[in-house]
Amino acid sequence: MGDHSRTIRLLSLSLIAYLLVTMTALGQVKAGTLSQIAGFFPAQPRSYEQVSQLLSQLDRTSTLVTVEAIGQSHNNRSIWLATATDPDYPSDEKIRLFVIARQHGTECAGTTATLALLQYLAAAPSDTEAKLLRYFEIAVVPVANPDGCVAGRRTNAQQMDLNRDWGKFTQLETQAIRAAVIRHQPHAVIDLHELPASSRNRSYAENFIETIGSHDSLPALLCANTVAASRNISYWMKGYGYPLNVYYDYPGDSLALCHRYWGLSQGIPSFLCESKTGAGRSLQERAGFHVLAILGIINYLGRQQLAPVSPGSEVVVAARPPQPPPTEIPLTLAVRLEPAASGDNDTNLVVHTQVEGSGQFSFVTVNVDGVTKLLTTQRNGRYALDTSRLSSGQHSISAELCSEFGAALSTQQTTFIVPLAGVQIAK
Repeated sequence: MGDHSRTIRLLSLSLIAYLLVTMTALGQVKAGTLSQIAGFFPAQPRSYEQVSQLLSQLDRTSTLVTVEAIGQSHNNRSIWLATATDPDYPSDEKIRLFVIARQHGTECAGTTATLALLQYLAAAPSDTEAKLLRYFEIAVVPVANPDGCVAGRRTNAQQMDLNRDWGKFTQLETQAIRAAVIRHQPHAVIDLHELPASSRNRSYAENFIETIGSHDSLPALLCANTVAASRNISYWMKGYGYPLNVYYDYPGDSLALCHRYWGLSQGIPSFLCESKTGAGRSLQERAGFHVLAILGIINYLGRQQLAPVSPGSEVVVAARPPQPPPTEIPLTLAVRLEPAASGDNDTNLVVHTQVEGSGQFSFVTVNVDGVTKLLTTQRNGRYALDTSRLSSGQHSISAELCSEFGAALSTQQTTFIVPLAGVQIAK
Protein backbone atom coordinates (compact mmCIF):
# COMPACT_ATOMS: atom_id res chain seq x y z
CA MET A 1 0.00 0.00 0.00
CA GLY A 2 1.75 3.16 -1.18
CA ASP A 3 1.71 6.55 0.56
CA HIS A 4 -0.22 8.12 -2.32
CA SER A 5 -3.04 5.56 -2.24
CA ARG A 6 -3.25 5.81 1.55
CA THR A 7 -3.59 9.60 1.28
CA ILE A 8 -6.36 9.28 -1.32
CA ARG A 9 -8.23 6.81 0.90
CA LEU A 10 -7.93 9.08 3.93
CA LEU A 11 -9.11 12.12 1.99
CA SER A 12 -12.15 10.19 0.80
CA LEU A 13 -13.42 10.37 4.38
CA SER A 14 -15.25 13.52 3.28
CA LEU A 15 -18.02 11.13 2.30
CA ILE A 16 -19.01 10.94 5.94
CA ALA A 17 -20.65 14.32 5.44
CA TYR A 18 -23.60 12.46 3.96
CA LEU A 19 -23.83 10.27 7.04
CA LEU A 20 -23.66 13.11 9.52
CA VAL A 21 -26.45 15.13 7.92
CA THR A 22 -28.96 13.30 10.10
CA MET A 23 -26.75 11.35 12.48
CA THR A 24 -27.71 11.32 16.15
CA ALA A 25 -25.22 13.47 18.02
CA LEU A 26 -22.52 11.34 19.60
CA GLY A 27 -22.83 13.68 22.54
CA GLN A 28 -26.12 11.92 23.31
CA VAL A 29 -24.84 8.45 22.49
CA LYS A 30 -25.14 7.16 26.03
CA ALA A 31 -28.89 7.74 25.98
CA GLY A 32 -29.23 7.01 22.28
CA THR A 33 -27.00 5.07 19.93
CA LEU A 34 -24.79 3.41 22.54
CA SER A 35 -27.72 2.32 24.68
CA GLN A 36 -29.49 0.91 21.61
CA ILE A 37 -26.42 -1.08 20.65
CA ALA A 38 -26.03 -2.21 24.26
CA GLY A 39 -29.54 -3.61 24.03
CA PHE A 40 -28.04 -6.41 21.93
CA PHE A 41 -25.43 -7.35 24.56
CA PRO A 42 -26.07 -10.88 25.93
CA ALA A 43 -26.02 -11.58 29.65
CA GLN A 44 -23.19 -14.11 29.15
CA PRO A 45 -20.44 -14.41 26.53
CA ARG A 46 -21.44 -16.34 23.42
CA SER A 47 -19.68 -19.58 22.54
CA TYR A 48 -18.03 -19.98 19.15
CA GLU A 49 -21.00 -22.07 18.02
CA GLN A 50 -23.44 -19.38 19.13
CA VAL A 51 -21.40 -16.73 17.33
CA SER A 52 -21.49 -18.82 14.15
CA GLN A 53 -25.26 -19.30 14.46
CA LEU A 54 -25.89 -15.59 14.95
CA LEU A 55 -23.71 -14.65 11.99
CA SER A 56 -25.50 -17.22 9.83
CA GLN A 57 -28.83 -15.74 10.86
CA LEU A 58 -27.71 -12.21 9.98
CA ASP A 59 -26.41 -13.41 6.63
CA ARG A 60 -29.76 -15.07 5.82
CA THR A 61 -32.11 -12.38 7.04
CA SER A 62 -30.37 -9.07 6.33
CA THR A 63 -29.48 -7.52 3.00
CA LEU A 64 -27.10 -5.19 4.83
CA VAL A 65 -24.83 -7.78 6.47
CA THR A 66 -22.93 -10.45 4.57
CA VAL A 67 -20.84 -13.19 6.16
CA GLU A 68 -18.03 -15.24 4.67
CA ALA A 69 -15.30 -17.59 5.87
CA ILE A 70 -11.93 -16.02 5.11
CA GLY A 71 -9.97 -19.05 6.27
CA GLN A 72 -9.80 -21.99 8.65
CA SER A 73 -8.09 -22.35 12.00
CA HIS A 74 -5.63 -25.15 12.74
CA ASN A 75 -8.56 -27.27 13.97
CA ASN A 76 -10.60 -26.48 10.85
CA ARG A 77 -12.97 -23.94 12.38
CA SER A 78 -14.10 -21.11 10.14
CA ILE A 79 -12.69 -17.63 10.66
CA TRP A 80 -15.75 -15.48 9.96
CA LEU A 81 -15.75 -12.03 8.39
CA ALA A 82 -18.99 -10.05 8.55
CA THR A 83 -19.39 -6.88 6.49
CA ALA A 84 -22.10 -4.33 7.16
CA THR A 85 -22.85 -1.99 4.25
CA ASP A 86 -25.48 -1.11 1.66
CA PRO A 87 -24.62 -3.22 -1.40
CA ASP A 88 -26.40 -0.80 -3.75
CA TYR A 89 -23.62 1.78 -3.35
CA PRO A 90 -20.08 1.32 -4.77
CA SER A 91 -17.63 -0.09 -2.26
CA ASP A 92 -14.64 1.82 -3.61
CA GLU A 93 -16.36 5.11 -2.76
CA LYS A 94 -17.06 4.17 0.85
CA ILE A 95 -15.28 4.78 4.10
CA ARG A 96 -13.92 1.39 5.12
CA LEU A 97 -13.20 0.21 8.64
CA PHE A 98 -11.72 -3.16 9.63
CA VAL A 99 -12.31 -4.38 13.21
CA ILE A 100 -10.59 -7.46 14.70
CA ALA A 101 -11.77 -9.04 17.94
CA ARG A 102 -10.70 -11.97 20.10
CA GLN A 103 -7.19 -12.71 18.90
CA HIS A 104 -6.91 -14.03 22.44
CA GLY A 105 -9.49 -16.75 22.96
CA THR A 106 -10.50 -15.72 26.48
CA GLU A 107 -11.19 -12.04 25.66
CA CYS A 108 -14.91 -11.97 24.90
CA ALA A 109 -15.83 -8.26 25.22
CA GLY A 110 -14.69 -7.41 21.69
CA THR A 111 -16.79 -10.22 20.28
CA THR A 112 -19.80 -9.00 22.26
CA ALA A 113 -19.29 -5.41 21.06
CA THR A 114 -18.86 -6.22 17.37
CA LEU A 115 -21.79 -8.63 17.21
CA ALA A 116 -24.07 -6.07 18.89
CA LEU A 117 -22.92 -3.42 16.42
CA LEU A 118 -23.70 -5.76 13.51
CA GLN A 119 -27.15 -6.55 14.91
CA TYR A 120 -27.89 -2.87 15.39
CA LEU A 121 -26.82 -1.99 11.85
CA ALA A 122 -28.70 -4.94 10.35
CA ALA A 123 -31.88 -3.74 12.07
CA ALA A 124 -31.37 -0.22 10.61
CA PRO A 125 -33.85 1.29 13.09
CA SER A 126 -33.84 4.73 11.44
CA ASP A 127 -32.74 6.62 8.37
CA THR A 128 -29.50 7.44 10.18
CA GLU A 129 -28.31 3.82 9.99
CA ALA A 130 -29.45 3.57 6.38
CA LYS A 131 -27.33 6.59 5.47
CA LEU A 132 -24.41 5.19 7.44
CA LEU A 133 -24.43 1.97 5.46
CA ARG A 134 -24.70 3.76 2.13
CA TYR A 135 -21.39 5.49 2.71
CA PHE A 136 -19.68 3.17 5.17
CA GLU A 137 -18.33 -0.37 4.97
CA ILE A 138 -17.63 -1.93 8.36
CA ALA A 139 -15.80 -5.27 8.17
CA VAL A 140 -15.62 -7.28 11.40
CA VAL A 141 -13.79 -10.44 12.47
CA PRO A 142 -15.70 -11.25 15.69
CA VAL A 143 -13.53 -14.26 16.62
CA ALA A 144 -10.00 -14.18 15.23
CA ASN A 145 -8.97 -17.20 17.30
CA PRO A 146 -11.73 -19.85 17.07
CA ASP A 147 -9.67 -22.67 18.59
CA GLY A 148 -8.64 -20.58 21.58
CA CYS A 149 -12.23 -19.45 22.03
CA VAL A 150 -13.49 -23.05 22.14
CA ALA A 151 -10.66 -24.24 24.40
CA GLY A 152 -10.94 -21.26 26.75
CA ARG A 153 -7.31 -20.27 26.39
CA ARG A 154 -5.39 -17.22 25.21
CA THR A 155 -3.38 -18.94 22.48
CA ASN A 156 -4.48 -20.79 19.36
CA ALA A 157 -4.26 -24.57 18.81
CA GLN A 158 -0.53 -24.22 18.03
CA GLN A 159 0.05 -22.54 21.41
CA MET A 160 0.81 -19.31 19.58
CA ASP A 161 -0.16 -15.86 20.83
CA LEU A 162 -1.65 -14.53 17.59
CA ASN A 163 -0.94 -10.93 18.56
CA ARG A 164 2.76 -11.70 18.44
CA ASP A 165 2.67 -13.17 14.93
CA TRP A 166 2.12 -10.07 12.80
CA GLY A 167 4.95 -9.48 10.36
CA LYS A 168 5.96 -13.14 10.47
CA PHE A 169 2.51 -14.60 9.68
CA THR A 170 3.33 -18.16 10.67
CA GLN A 171 -0.27 -18.93 11.68
CA LEU A 172 -3.31 -19.68 9.55
CA GLU A 173 -5.38 -17.12 11.44
CA THR A 174 -3.06 -14.15 10.92
CA GLN A 175 -2.52 -15.14 7.29
CA ALA A 176 -6.26 -15.17 6.63
CA ILE A 177 -6.92 -11.86 8.36
CA ARG A 178 -3.98 -10.16 6.64
CA ALA A 179 -5.35 -11.19 3.24
CA ALA A 180 -8.80 -9.87 4.18
CA VAL A 181 -7.42 -6.50 5.33
CA ILE A 182 -5.47 -6.10 2.10
CA ARG A 183 -8.59 -6.95 0.10
CA HIS A 184 -10.73 -4.41 1.95
CA GLN A 185 -8.12 -1.59 1.85
CA PRO A 186 -9.46 0.01 5.06
CA HIS A 187 -9.09 3.60 6.17
CA ALA A 188 -8.55 2.42 9.74
CA VAL A 189 -7.89 -0.83 11.62
CA ILE A 190 -9.15 -1.41 15.18
CA ASP A 191 -7.96 -4.33 17.30
CA LEU A 192 -10.07 -5.13 20.39
CA HIS A 193 -8.57 -6.75 23.50
CA GLU A 194 -9.01 -7.07 27.26
CA LEU A 195 -6.61 -6.46 30.14
CA PRO A 196 -6.05 -8.92 33.00
CA ALA A 197 -7.69 -8.09 36.31
CA SER A 198 -4.28 -7.93 37.97
CA SER A 199 -0.85 -7.55 36.44
CA ARG A 200 2.65 -6.46 37.42
CA ASN A 201 2.72 -4.44 34.20
CA ARG A 202 1.76 -0.93 35.33
CA SER A 203 0.49 -0.08 31.86
CA TYR A 204 -2.30 -2.61 32.44
CA ALA A 205 -3.79 -0.83 35.42
CA GLU A 206 -6.63 0.78 33.45
CA ASN A 207 -8.48 0.82 30.11
CA PHE A 208 -6.20 2.06 27.36
CA ILE A 209 -5.90 2.78 23.67
CA GLU A 210 -2.57 2.48 21.89
CA THR A 211 -1.97 4.16 18.56
CA ILE A 212 0.68 5.83 16.42
CA GLY A 213 2.51 8.86 17.84
CA SER A 214 3.80 11.85 15.92
CA HIS A 215 7.22 11.22 14.38
CA ASP A 216 9.16 12.84 11.54
CA SER A 217 9.82 9.52 9.79
CA LEU A 218 6.12 8.62 9.60
CA PRO A 219 3.53 10.01 7.14
CA ALA A 220 2.31 13.35 8.49
CA LEU A 221 -1.34 12.61 7.70
CA LEU A 222 -1.17 9.29 9.54
CA CYS A 223 0.24 10.90 12.68
CA ALA A 224 -2.16 13.82 12.56
CA ASN A 225 -5.16 11.51 12.45
CA THR A 226 -4.05 9.04 15.11
CA VAL A 227 -2.80 11.61 17.66
CA ALA A 228 -5.74 13.98 17.28
CA ALA A 229 -8.23 11.09 17.28
CA SER A 230 -6.79 9.79 20.55
CA ARG A 231 -7.23 13.19 22.19
CA ASN A 232 -10.80 13.49 21.00
CA ILE A 233 -11.71 9.97 22.07
CA SER A 234 -10.24 10.55 25.53
CA TYR A 235 -12.63 13.45 26.01
CA TRP A 236 -15.62 11.26 25.13
CA MET A 237 -14.47 8.40 27.32
CA LYS A 238 -14.04 10.74 30.26
CA GLY A 239 -17.50 12.20 29.64
CA TYR A 240 -19.09 8.76 29.80
CA GLY A 241 -17.21 7.71 32.92
CA TYR A 242 -14.60 5.43 31.31
CA PRO A 243 -11.09 5.96 32.76
CA LEU A 244 -8.59 5.92 29.90
CA ASN A 245 -4.87 5.96 29.24
CA VAL A 246 -3.49 6.41 25.73
CA TYR A 247 -0.03 5.09 24.80
CA TYR A 248 1.84 5.89 21.60
CA ASP A 249 3.95 3.78 19.24
CA TYR A 250 7.02 4.94 17.36
CA PRO A 251 9.50 3.56 14.80
CA GLY A 252 11.60 0.87 16.47
CA ASP A 253 8.69 -0.62 18.41
CA SER A 254 7.99 -4.29 17.70
CA LEU A 255 5.82 -4.89 14.64
CA ALA A 256 4.68 -8.27 15.96
CA LEU A 257 1.48 -6.70 17.32
CA CYS A 258 -1.43 -6.30 14.94
CA HIS A 259 -2.03 -2.56 15.31
CA ARG A 260 1.67 -1.75 15.10
CA TYR A 261 2.08 -3.82 11.96
CA TRP A 262 -0.73 -2.00 10.16
CA GLY A 263 0.15 1.40 11.58
CA LEU A 264 3.95 1.58 11.67
CA SER A 265 4.64 -0.78 8.77
CA GLN A 266 1.70 -0.22 6.43
CA GLY A 267 0.76 3.37 7.25
CA ILE A 268 -2.91 2.74 8.08
CA PRO A 269 -4.39 4.55 11.11
CA SER A 270 -4.59 1.72 13.66
CA PHE A 271 -5.83 1.51 17.21
CA LEU A 272 -5.42 -1.10 19.93
CA CYS A 273 -8.35 -0.88 22.37
CA GLU A 274 -7.97 -2.65 25.73
CA SER A 275 -10.81 -2.85 28.26
CA LYS A 276 -9.93 -3.63 31.87
CA THR A 277 -11.39 -6.77 33.46
CA GLY A 278 -11.85 -7.53 37.14
CA ALA A 279 -14.25 -6.81 39.98
CA GLY A 280 -16.94 -4.34 39.01
CA ARG A 281 -16.06 -4.55 35.29
CA SER A 282 -19.05 -6.35 33.78
CA LEU A 283 -19.13 -7.77 30.27
CA GLN A 284 -21.60 -5.05 29.33
CA GLU A 285 -19.31 -2.28 30.59
CA ARG A 286 -16.27 -3.71 28.81
CA ALA A 287 -18.17 -4.17 25.57
CA GLY A 288 -19.53 -0.63 25.88
CA PHE A 289 -15.96 0.67 26.03
CA HIS A 290 -15.21 -1.05 22.72
CA VAL A 291 -18.39 0.21 21.05
CA LEU A 292 -17.67 3.78 22.16
CA ALA A 293 -14.09 3.50 20.90
CA ILE A 294 -15.29 2.31 17.48
CA LEU A 295 -17.90 5.07 17.22
CA GLY A 296 -15.42 7.68 18.36
CA ILE A 297 -12.72 6.66 15.88
CA ILE A 298 -15.18 6.62 12.98
CA ASN A 299 -16.68 9.94 13.99
CA TYR A 300 -13.39 11.72 14.47
CA LEU A 301 -11.80 10.63 11.19
CA GLY A 302 -14.91 11.57 9.27
CA ARG A 303 -15.45 14.87 11.04
CA GLN A 304 -11.98 16.02 10.03
CA GLN A 305 -12.97 15.76 6.38
CA LEU A 306 -16.50 17.19 6.52
CA ALA A 307 -17.73 19.04 3.45
CA PRO A 308 -21.24 20.34 2.77
CA VAL A 309 -23.32 17.93 0.73
CA SER A 310 -24.77 20.82 -1.26
CA PRO A 311 -25.09 24.60 -0.83
CA GLY A 312 -27.42 25.32 2.06
CA SER A 313 -27.43 21.76 3.36
CA GLU A 314 -27.13 21.38 7.10
CA VAL A 315 -24.23 19.22 8.30
CA VAL A 316 -24.74 18.16 11.89
CA VAL A 317 -21.39 17.34 13.43
CA ALA A 318 -21.55 14.80 16.24
CA ALA A 319 -21.17 16.62 19.52
CA ARG A 320 -19.05 15.62 22.48
CA PRO A 321 -20.56 14.14 25.62
CA PRO A 322 -21.99 16.38 28.32
CA GLN A 323 -19.44 17.73 30.76
CA PRO A 324 -19.83 19.65 34.03
CA PRO A 325 -19.68 23.41 33.43
CA PRO A 326 -16.16 24.87 33.70
CA THR A 327 -15.20 26.42 37.01
CA GLU A 328 -12.89 29.23 37.91
CA ILE A 329 -11.11 27.07 40.47
CA PRO A 330 -7.43 26.88 39.43
CA LEU A 331 -5.79 23.56 38.74
CA THR A 332 -2.19 22.60 39.42
CA LEU A 333 -0.14 19.66 38.19
CA ALA A 334 2.42 17.80 40.27
CA VAL A 335 4.97 15.31 38.88
CA ARG A 336 6.92 12.78 40.89
CA LEU A 337 9.44 10.09 39.87
CA GLU A 338 10.27 6.95 41.79
CA PRO A 339 12.18 3.74 41.09
CA ALA A 340 10.01 0.76 40.25
CA ALA A 341 9.24 -1.65 43.04
CA SER A 342 11.41 -4.73 43.41
CA GLY A 343 10.19 -7.47 41.08
CA ASP A 344 8.33 -5.13 38.74
CA ASN A 345 9.10 -6.64 35.36
CA ASP A 346 7.97 -3.94 32.95
CA THR A 347 9.89 -0.82 33.99
CA ASN A 348 12.60 0.63 36.20
CA LEU A 349 11.17 4.13 36.65
CA VAL A 350 7.61 5.26 37.37
CA VAL A 351 6.29 8.71 36.49
CA HIS A 352 3.40 9.88 38.68
CA THR A 353 1.19 12.83 37.76
CA GLN A 354 -1.40 14.36 40.05
CA VAL A 355 -3.96 17.03 39.22
CA GLU A 356 -4.87 19.14 42.23
CA GLY A 357 -7.97 21.32 42.46
CA SER A 358 -11.60 20.71 41.56
CA GLY A 359 -11.69 22.49 38.21
CA GLN A 360 -12.30 20.72 34.91
CA PHE A 361 -9.64 19.51 32.51
CA SER A 362 -9.48 17.22 29.48
CA PHE A 363 -6.28 15.20 29.84
CA VAL A 364 -2.67 15.12 30.98
CA THR A 365 0.22 14.23 28.68
CA VAL A 366 3.60 12.84 29.71
CA ASN A 367 6.52 13.54 27.38
CA VAL A 368 9.99 11.99 27.57
CA ASP A 369 12.66 14.11 25.86
CA GLY A 370 9.88 15.90 23.97
CA VAL A 371 8.17 12.73 22.73
CA THR A 372 4.63 12.08 23.97
CA LYS A 373 4.40 8.71 25.70
CA LEU A 374 1.13 8.90 27.63
CA LEU A 375 -2.19 10.69 27.57
CA THR A 376 -4.42 10.11 30.58
CA THR A 377 -7.83 11.36 31.66
CA GLN A 378 -7.15 10.44 35.28
CA ARG A 379 -6.28 12.88 38.04
CA ASN A 380 -3.70 10.46 39.37
CA GLY A 381 -1.74 9.14 36.40
CA ARG A 382 1.12 6.67 36.29
CA TYR A 383 3.50 5.88 33.45
CA ALA A 384 5.98 3.01 33.48
CA LEU A 385 9.23 4.05 31.80
CA ASP A 386 11.88 1.58 30.70
CA THR A 387 15.09 3.60 30.74
CA SER A 388 17.14 0.78 29.18
CA ARG A 389 16.18 2.15 25.75
CA LEU A 390 17.60 5.58 26.59
CA SER A 391 21.19 6.74 26.18
CA SER A 392 23.37 7.53 29.17
CA GLY A 393 23.09 11.04 30.53
CA GLN A 394 20.39 13.49 31.54
CA HIS A 395 16.84 13.18 30.22
CA SER A 396 13.77 15.31 30.70
CA ILE A 397 10.15 14.56 31.49
CA SER A 398 7.50 17.19 30.95
CA ALA A 399 3.85 16.84 31.84
CA GLU A 400 1.07 19.09 30.58
CA LEU A 401 -2.40 19.57 31.98
CA CYS A 402 -4.64 20.36 29.02
CA SER A 403 -8.01 21.94 28.47
CA GLU A 404 -10.70 20.55 26.18
CA PHE A 405 -8.96 21.96 23.10
CA GLY A 406 -5.48 20.85 24.07
CA ALA A 407 -4.28 24.18 25.48
CA ALA A 408 -1.82 23.78 28.35
CA LEU A 409 -3.29 24.86 31.69
CA SER A 410 -0.24 23.86 33.70
CA THR A 411 3.20 22.41 32.96
CA GLN A 412 5.70 20.62 35.17
CA GLN A 413 9.17 19.35 34.30
CA THR A 414 11.41 16.73 35.84
CA THR A 415 14.88 15.43 34.98
CA PHE A 416 16.60 12.14 35.64
CA ILE A 417 19.95 10.62 34.80
CA VAL A 418 20.68 7.29 33.10
CA PRO A 419 22.00 5.10 34.70
CA LEU A 420 19.50 5.96 37.39
CA ALA A 421 21.17 7.78 40.25
CA GLY A 422 18.24 9.52 41.85
CA VAL A 423 15.87 12.04 40.32
CA GLN A 424 15.40 15.74 40.71
CA ILE A 425 12.73 18.25 39.79
CA ALA A 426 13.97 20.84 37.33
CA LYS A 427 13.94 24.44 38.51
